Amino acid sequence: MKAGPFASADQNGHLALVNCLVNGSALTGAAAAEFVMAGGNTSTTLALHNTIVFNGATGYSPFSLNANVKPAFADSTVSGIDIEGLPTGNNGYLYLDPAIQGADPCLKARLYVGENGAWARKLGPASPYLRRGHPVWLADDGHYYFRDEEADAGKPWRRIVEKSVFLTDAQGVAIGLAVSADPVPDAFGAARHARRVDLGPLNARPPHTHITLR
Repeated sequence: MKAGPFASADQNGHLALVNCLVNGSALTGAAAAEFVMAGGNTSTTLALHNTIVFNGATGYSPFSLNANVKPAFADSTVSGIDIEGLPTGNNGYLYLDPAIQGADPCLKARLYVGENGAWARKLGPASPYLRRGHPVWLADDGHYYFRDEEADAGKPWRRIVEKSVFLTDAQGVAIGLAVSADPVPDAFGAARHARRVDLGPLNARPPHTHITLR
């Protein structure tokens, strides 16, 4: 097995990509998976949130997973998978739109470089992944959370890594979580609007509307 750029053999290893783009790697075929988790148990996290994994090559196989590792995917897209056939076990989840799975992200050709030194590509105006994401918050405990009221309305804050951890609103407030708080920014540090989250690392357009009066 040739391991791709995302690989773990640790029984207690976790992998989570939030607001990321994995595009056009040279890995093809079942023996060269992009994501390899050879170890793991029923608590192991493989999470994708607001993330695009795109590869148009024939035979692209994104995952090679230990049978105990169940996906936890929300508002993401992955080439080469049948989302209906993915097992989630008792603590995974698939909050995905089948209509846009695997679609070309229509990336802009230009490579953008931020003032913080990060570089990334933006979605173009024809991308099906504009405003398809959800806000993610970084709590004071150092963990990332999202709202998962479908799984537990009484404890809507769900940790992305260690996905079995749920918090009530009161518990969330104690560690700085609130829906009124700013979500994590994009890769260049620009604010994200909670209702206008694009998939991938960058805002495709300004998160707020600007009106110029002349």
